[in-house]
Amino acid sequence: AASGAVDEAIFEDAFNSSHPIPFSSSKELENQLFSIRDILADTNNDWEKR
Repeated sequence: AASGAVDEAIFEDAFNSSHPIPFSSSKELENQLFSIRDILADTNNDWEKR
């Protein structure tokens, strides 16, 4: 595998072990998604902090 690559089993394990994000309304979901987008887009933070 190429550097940084993962196989399907590793991806599925990581995907399935992630924590659910609780929300009670579509507005709350939208706010959570905006927050995630902002955190990931902040290039001033180290990747490990994103």
